[in-house]
Amino acid sequence: KNSPLSMQKFCTKTPKGNRLSHYPWWLLLLILGGIHSALNAQEYRLEWGGIALVNSYLGDANRVIPFASVGGGVGAQMRYNHNFRIAFSGDLTYNYIHGNSQIRNQVYPQQTTKVNFAAQALLLSFRGEYNFFAYSDKFPFLHTRRWSPYLALGLSVGAAFGKDAYTFMPGIGGALGIKYKIANRLNLIASLGGRQFFTDKLDALSNESSFLSNPYRLQSSWYKGGDGMLLITLGITYEFSSRGSSCNINEQIAR
Repeated sequence: KNSPLSMQKFCTKTPKGNRLSHYPWWLLLLILGGIHSALNAQEYRLEWGGIALVNSYLGDANRVIPFASVGGGVGAQMRYNHNFRIAFSGDLTYNYIHGNSQIRNQVYPQQTTKVNFAAQALLLSFRGEYNFFAYSDKFPFLHTRRWSPYLALGLSVGAAFGKDAYTFMPGIGGALGIKYKIANRLNLIASLGGRQFFTDKLDALSNESSFLSNPYRLQSSWYKGGDGMLLITLGITYEFSSRGSSCNINEQIAR
């Protein structure tokens, strides 16, 4: 016969259906977070490709007229896809920039005749990117799209070389663009953006145009009156470095 004591022990046993209560709450959150991250991760981590660009000088000789003087350039770009929405990119570009002192028929105290200027610039840029749509040509159950507008903001550093001088060019930049999946692992990316440099010498790298670094002889600080440029870019990138299968929960948590 069962004694009252043995019956009490039997009745107080934890049902098998409540085993989840034995795990700490933070472990359950970690598992759920890992699954969510895996579902929202891009299939490939990295992209590599080339870009072509059209630039337009903005500075003391032209502050308001976009693409009054047009230059060009080429470069290489790399991107890390954190998930469908967030990416981080960097590019190294060569730019040919030019213009003249009378784009706006401006008259300067130190110069009355037209002066041409040109510079060749090497720029290294780093940006954070936000895709307005979940960007992928797979995983339709996650409401992804094979195209998405995006916003990019970041920093740049580089140098420009002219006929008689050169200048260091730190700056900030931003762009609005669109990404489109041409095919699996192949992306077409276009953008319209601009860069503002913390230097006023982009148009003053020759003896003839040196007055454009301060044409009105005004007092200014290092953060005022910098030159800049508008940019139209078009690039193609190829994805690589697969994240692998996401079927195992432990792998999902590790990623």
